[in-house]
Amino acid sequence: MEPQWLYLDVWAHVSGGAGALKLYWYDGGWQGACNVGNGTEAYNICSIPYASSAVALVLYHNGVEVDRIEIWGWVLETPLVARRR
Repeated sequence: MEPQWLYLDVWAHVSGGAGALKLYWYDGGWQGACNVGNGTEAYNICSIPYASSAVALVLYHNGVEVDRIEIWGWVLETPLVARRR
């Protein structure tokens, strides 16, 4: 049976202020909400389904989304290598 999940090491540095960072994955809608961490430096290992078509790293300040980075169109060539389409 093929693996169903990809495990990502997520590290982020936020300039200009601390906040809460979460990683979401897209599969017809945004799902997941893996807590990456709080503060100016955050790290966690997050799992996303192999079939996900995008991921988003979202910054929250006082519970309100203030910034988002989305990565779309990536393909897994092997369990260890990801590239953009």
